[in-house]
Amino acid sequence: MRRHLATILRLENFHPLTAAGGRIGIELAKKEKPDLILCDVEKVFGLTPRLAETLLWLAQGKTNGEIATILGNSESTVKKAVLEIFQRLSVETRPAFAR
Repeated sequence: MRRHLATILRLENFHPLTAAGGRIGIELAKKEKPDLILCDVEKVFGLTPRLAETLLWLAQGKTNGEIATILGNSESTVKKAVLEIFQRLSVETRPAFAR
């Protein structure tokens, strides 16, 4: 299914990447800055769909304010989500996440 969805997105001129696992997906997102990445971060890290979406934008280097605008949330809500993501990934800061 992931492969078919990526094909459809490419036909619509998006730049999606696919990955079998969440960790691979995060690494691809950091390197290539795709429009969308399709991977199973929810299962690998136990994230809700909204946290997984926040993680996508975080991996692309977006600020809390930018993520809040994209997701239609407050910056405070995004900050809480980012802290929860860091806890689940066992990192403490954005630079540690970026490694």
